[in-house]
Amino acid sequence: MRALIAIDLLDPQLDSLIAEATRHAERMQCTLDVLYAESLPYMEGFISDVTVAAMLQKEAESVRKQHAKRLQALVDGLPEAVRGTAITVLDSPTEVAIVDTSADYDLLIIGTHGRTGFAHFMLGSVAERVIRRATVPTLVLREHTPG
Repeated sequence: MRALIAIDLLDPQLDSLIAEATRHAERMQCTLDVLYAESLPYMEGFISDVTVAAMLQKEAESVRKQHAKRLQALVDGLPEAVRGTAITVLDSPTEVAIVDTSADYDLLIIGTHGRTGFAHFMLGSVAERVIRRATVPTLVLREHTPG
């Protein structure tokens, strides 16, 4: 059995999300691949100055290298019995990348912040959009907020 967890490398609750997904993968005796989807839509079309565009592109490449290292470190930290691969999808809307990549898996795992009200209205929910479009069973892990 193969499971895919979609993550946000900037999520402050990432470590607890990975730990919970790992517990599920161990119980189900499946491998756990880790997906990070990144899109930088503001780069193209808005920057007309060639020098500024080149600087932003260089910075984006630097950030992507840092993200790739962080993603690989997360995968390397998984127990060997469940350790899968690191997957990065670039320049695609996050929910599209997650749904498309997960199509070949037995299970998709995704975290949610559980926002409601105005915060949900303003920020939306990638998890919610993924659940609506996913073609495989999806396990949603709610982040625990201290307090």
